[in-house]
Amino acid sequence: MEVDSIAQHIPPTIENKSYSLLCDIVQPSGYHVMESIPQREESRSEHGTENEKGDMSLRNEENLPINDSSSLTWYSKEKLDHLSLTNQNGPSIIGSSPSLDGFSPACADEFSILSSSRREEIGMLSFNIYKIHIEPYTPFVLYDMFNSTDSGYLDHFSKFCIHLASVSSSTNQIPLSTIDLLFEVFKGYMEDDSRYIFDEVTLSFFLLLPLRIRISDNIVQKHLGMFNKFYEKNGNSLPINLLVGALTVDAFYSLLKGTWVLTTNTSILKEVSNFVGTLNKKCFNYHYLSVACFLYKLIMVVSNIKLSYEEQRIEMLHLEYEMLLWPAKLTRELSVVEDDLLATPEAFFLHVIHNTLLIEFYSNALRYKNKFGKMNSIFAVPGLYQFIAGMAKSNFRLNEGLVGRWSLIANCQLHTAKLLLGLYEVMEFEEFILALRFYKKSTNVFDYEFQDHIFSQVQKLLTKNSSYKLSDDDKDGPKVFWVFRDVRSMSLQLYIDESKERLH
Repeated sequence: MEVDSIAQHIPPTIENKSYSLLCDIVQPSGYHVMESIPQREESRSEHGTENEKGDMSLRNEENLPINDSSSLTWYSKEKLDHLSLTNQNGPSIIGSSPSLDGFSPACADEFSILSSSRREEIGMLSFNIYKIHIEPYTPFVLYDMFNSTDSGYLDHFSKFCIHLASVSSSTNQIPLSTIDLLFEVFKGYMEDDSRYIFDEVTLSFFLLLPLRIRISDNIVQKHLGMFNKFYEKNGNSLPINLLVGALTVDAFYSLLKGTWVLTTNTSILKEVSNFVGTLNKKCFNYHYLSVACFLYKLIMVVSNIKLSYEEQRIEMLHLEYEMLLWPAKLTRELSVVEDDLLATPEAFFLHVIHNTLLIEFYSNALRYKNKFGKMNSIFAVPGLYQFIAGMAKSNFRLNEGLVGRWSLIANCQLHTAKLLLGLYEVMEFEEFILALRFYKKSTNVFDYEFQDHIFSQVQKLLTKNSSYKLSDDDKDGPKVFWVFRDVRSMSLQLYIDESKERLH
């Protein structure tokens, strides 16, 4: 079994036998470990034509189950060739989540040039786990990296990252309790640099993890620093997927750690934005990475002292306009209409990170009125407070399954609570109290001590204002969001035109 080879690099505190069992647990449902899968002669006539050559998009046209144990044998024997690299023309399967349907990764053809025998040597398990459970969310790894070593096999560290990252996928049914055990193993691995050689390949796989599991800021900054060294030395030749991963991790860590300082070279934003534009606009990762680019640009513009006041103002107005238009671009499967209605895990994920971005943006305008607020023509009106409170409340009302599988979501909730506490000091708005009643602690945050501090502050505020009654009627929440968004968008068009005239 491919994953068993990781055991030789496990910290001595964990027995190899136990780790082998752990690897068995971690394998996503629907997989049989197979060194090679023969291509069927009829695969082209059955699944594709010459016109479909090179189409690597992930589809679910037959609704084939991955996690249905009752059909596991049938799926593995009869349909696993859909997932195989030897079947270049057939549809691929990613599970039952409609929001991932139609995903078409960029840079997907590099792996197809390998010979059939070479692909068999690499082993299918790690690649399939990445392609099915990870790439539709975070396409941070170039396919060619699965063949980056002389032996044709991934190094132990990279394989370990793949298994860890797959836990967060909504197409996976690994118990949340497994995450903690995996994390303890990973911590022991990361504490000893001699266990692995860091290069572009291992860095790409590492960047799959920081927004999924609890990794300290020191470790993340260390690896982002390594990325900068690679970029300075080989910027033009680095895989675009690696740049995407570095930008995404840097943007969210900068926000959630409260530093507002980007570690990576900001010139990567243009390249990453171009890459995002090549993705299928109906799919999750296009919208996820779009939000990451919004956030990265926001931090970059705010911290750019070379821009004049008017230049900075027009950049900020354009960015706010794009952020407000973003929800209208979501497909139905990726939209959250109301908190109480059913939606896909991917929809709630996007909902939370976008809400957090907007709350951050507008809370800065309210707390720093003389500079940030004035620059963006944002004023402290009750409608804006209501808008923020509604988004915050929506962030807190999530299923624990999603919060536990993505540290990014847990930390967005923590960050939202911190922002509401700060805003309450500016304006004692009752809706902030009502929203904070839904805030809960999580086991998947970066900093437990900081979470305890924020939670304690929230509890003190709730105790002090216990007379506020919680209303079950939240029907006006979506209306407030869309009315504010529409009115503000129309106003922004006027402000942008006005700023352009001043510049000229």
